[in-house]
Amino acid sequence: MTTPSLSFGEAITCGQEVLVDCTLENIFECVTGRIPSSLESDTRRLRKLMAIDKAAYRKAKTKLPYIAGSVFNGGVRRLDSFLSAHYFILDIDHIELIDGQIPDQIVANPVVAMAFVSPSGEGIKVFCQLETPITDPSLFSALYKQFASEFADKVGLTGSLDLRTHDASRACFLAYDPQAYFNPTPVAIDWQSLEPLNSAPLQADTNPLGEGSASPTTAQNELNEVAYKAILKEINPNALVRRAKDVYVPQDLLEFMDLIPDLCKAANLEISQLNKIQYGVKVCAKQGYRLAELNVFYGKRGFSVIKSPKTGTDPALNSVLYDVIFNYLFPENKTIDIPLIDYLTQSN
Repeated sequence: MTTPSLSFGEAITCGQEVLVDCTLENIFECVTGRIPSSLESDTRRLRKLMAIDKAAYRKAKTKLPYIAGSVFNGGVRRLDSFLSAHYFILDIDHIELIDGQIPDQIVANPVVAMAFVSPSGEGIKVFCQLETPITDPSLFSALYKQFASEFADKVGLTGSLDLRTHDASRACFLAYDPQAYFNPTPVAIDWQSLEPLNSAPLQADTNPLGEGSASPTTAQNELNEVAYKAILKEINPNALVRRAKDVYVPQDLLEFMDLIPDLCKAANLEISQLNKIQYGVKVCAKQGYRLAELNVFYGKRGFSVIKSPKTGTDPALNSVLYDVIFNYLFPENKTIDIPLIDYLTQSN
């Protein structure tokens, strides 16, 4: 198995710096001081400066070495040069650290590949390895938010997680941490099983240098828009009505979306939901009391069909729905009952 790559740089204010490919083990050796550098003294000076002048701290922090969990065409860290992402790097801010130790609930989570205390000394950078690279920056952004929210819930740090670090080109500053945690054999994230959170179409990170402070993240069920407006008007005729969330679905996928009901009907499946999601379509079908669900996305590499692992769906019916959609989109390919990730692995 090829070791996943990250990109390492030392001059973040230089927009044309060519980054160097490195491994997570290289980064661990750097932050723990096993590779000689000035990182230890730089980190100590920064934390003293932060206590005196936070504005000066933010400026001085840009002198630190940094990494990105992605690789880029020509090594230049820009969204339009993005090739693939190999890690989710989570930013957990403003938590109480006891003796500079990474909290037990983070270390105990098997998906954590590495974690170290951030330059401020008041947060943690957490690295989680992807099972396969993500090559669409917009899909990366949506999947990052979903995974980060679920991770924060599991470790009990929902209010401390910064979801603004979802950009595929986002930089992460390094800091000296002799007690950093490293797991050489983490459980890699099967991102194909994640359901991307709805979000606005991706824009380049407007603050790639800052760590930022976290905002609490909450999961909310979307109200039916028509019903919501009707209720609101009855309660208060003069109230402002919120707008529906903007969801971007590529034109090719919109055209295919119109064909889905007929495809399912021909397979004796009844469509129960057909919803637009960010860069994709959620397809829910049923046959009697059995339920099936999958997502269809469209990105740089064309269509991808992903089964839903949601509780309550029928695995066999999920496979039927998957075959109906997949065989129409890829008529030359013969499929068997295996997840998409296994199919792609066998194809390469």
